[in-house]
Amino acid sequence: MKPSKRAPSVSLIGVVFHHVHDVERMRDFYCSAMGLRELWKSNDGATGLVTRARKGPLFIIDNKQISPDSGIEFSLETDDIESVHRHMRSNGVDAGEIRHFDNSALFHFTDEDGYGLMIWGAKSQKE
Repeated sequence: MKPSKRAPSVSLIGVVFHHVHDVERMRDFYCSAMGLRELWKSNDGATGLVTRARKGPLFIIDNKQISPDSGIEFSLETDDIESVHRHMRSNGVDAGEIRHFDNSALFHFTDEDGYGLMIWGAKSQKE
């Protein structure tokens, strides 16, 4: 696919997802075996892990049976999610609806080989 115009910027790989059966067991494994540390834990049991130096993407471990993102392996980040979403859709990308949160938003899309990915970013100042 050749873009119809210059694509909006995607700045980095932001999150790597690991969908597991037992979140606590896997959290303990990665923290003890690899020295990762838990940054946060959500009410549904998901946990965010980071390296000690906090370099690289956030590593989220969640329960694959209840996660709405269970088919996603990593996310890309942008400063303008609405522009990226419009651009991708205008170029024929199978991009889902934007899910809005307090200060951020995300959407899933499917690449040309059928893999599901996510774009995450800050909401525009217009909202």
